[in-house]
Amino acid sequence: MFLEEALWIANFLATLRVYRGQALIDVGSSDERLRCLALPFVDYYIFRPLRESGVTIIYIDQREGKGVSIVCDMTSESVEVLKNITPAEVVLCTSFLEHVANRDRVVQRIKELTRSGGYIIITVPYVYKYHPDPIDTLYRPSNKDLEALFTRDEYTVVESMTIEVEGEPVIVTRRLSIRIIHKITRTFFPRLALKLASYFAPIIIKNKVSILAVQKK
Repeated sequence: MFLEEALWIANFLATLRVYRGQALIDVGSSDERLRCLALPFVDYYIFRPLRESGVTIIYIDQREGKGVSIVCDMTSESVEVLKNITPAEVVLCTSFLEHVANRDRVVQRIKELTRSGGYIIITVPYVYKYHPDPIDTLYRPSNKDLEALFTRDEYTVVESMTIEVEGEPVIVTRRLSIRIIHKITRTFFPRLALKLASYFAPIIIKNKVSILAVQKK
């Protein structure tokens, strides 16, 4: 997760006013080490305010770890442990769908974990490098692609957007290198060499994240 992504989620959750005694489920949560140490802004901006408000947070991940409430594989055909969970006011799924082999099944589980009138928040990288954890299917949906996962007769789109985020940029190298261009043109066409060097320079593409928030009818 990126800082800009976490801030957006935190601001959106603040508008929902989730109250004491209500629940939020974090699907694909990872463990406390990631949320509090590797990416401390995740816990600080998203989960700390919820805890202080008395909201119950249920962290679901397929790997055991400190701070994981329920360990289960969301892609399994039958997940008995999920049947004992009361549908929550909010279900959060961030930067997770690109790491699962059966996306549709995970989305269906998320729908089942959300109560009527509750909210689902999903974020997925739109432009980002390959990053297996443990796999990366290279699923890079637009916000409109995420909207297509939810039928309009059952869900209302509340927010849908793609945002730019900081981080290691995607660098696309042009076919022709600057060195070759200069070698060909610098003797006879020095001015042209400078123009071509600029044209064929690597392209730097900023990372982007698709965000969707829907309300279950």
